[in-house]
Amino acid sequence: MKGSPILAMVWGIALVLGALAQSSQPPAKRWTQPQTPWGDPDLEGIWTGTEMIGIPVERPTTFGDRSVLNEQELAEREARRKSEQQFDTADGRIPRLTAEAQKRSGERAAERRSHGPADSWRDRSLWERCITRGAIGLVPTGYNNGNQILQTPGYVALRIEMIHETRLIPLDGRPHLAPPVRAYVGDSRGHWEGHTLVVETTNFTDQTTINNTPVSDALRLTERFTRVGADTVNYEVTVDDPKTWTRPWKMAFPLKREAGYQIYEYACHEANYFMYDALSGARAQEKAAQAAAGR
Repeated sequence: MKGSPILAMVWGIALVLGALAQSSQPPAKRWTQPQTPWGDPDLEGIWTGTEMIGIPVERPTTFGDRSVLNEQELAEREARRKSEQQFDTADGRIPRLTAEAQKRSGERAAERRSHGPADSWRDRSLWERCITRGAIGLVPTGYNNGNQILQTPGYVALRIEMIHETRLIPLDGRPHLAPPVRAYVGDSRGHWEGHTLVVETTNFTDQTTINNTPVSDALRLTERFTRVGADTVNYEVTVDDPKTWTRPWKMAFPLKREAGYQIYEYACHEANYFMYDALSGARAQEKAAQAAAGR
């Protein structure tokens, strides 16, 4: 019956019982940022970017300002198995190259066209030569996406599985190396901002690349590592190279802890049969061409 006091009593009892049941549930355990024995935020562990495989380098223009795919779009993206990463600009696109960078790119393309693709080892990329994947080594690729963070008082070591790179990052406020000293992975210096490890890297060579784009000697990377849970570190990097891009741009993605994941030796040079095959194959083709020409 509408408005029945009995019905009202039943509903009242149900509400009370529901409230009691909820109150009897133990409160959700709040995660607390762990610390090292010397008091720094603890970021140690092996963190992977595997779940980011399939995210595009740039947001397709068909998506406009959208930054999230629906389930169907995600399934289609994963089916294409593109191992790239989305960049964080307003339109999801990498900024335009500067006029100087366009000129450099054109000159390098012309130089490559002036000889064969394997006249020398220098004709192959730094990745193919087992030197480095580029200035931002944490960007996920098709495999070997483990990244290990090790900490000691005054230092952080970042070990990247692919090509087996290790960056030793001092935290004591020392200045960067002198400008003439250059490295493929640059010169890194770190400091803490609250629970976030901030790493600034300069002194790159002009042979290093980001997303297959050669950078300039003015490149500065600012990376931020923030642990937000027992199994997640948020990674963010700002790319500032005024000689290459018209404005700075940022990329961000989570690094996850995968149960049982191990990093094994990546014996790139020892097993780099590609370089031997590419160079020896090119020499064999040259000999065959000379023999066919009667020389």
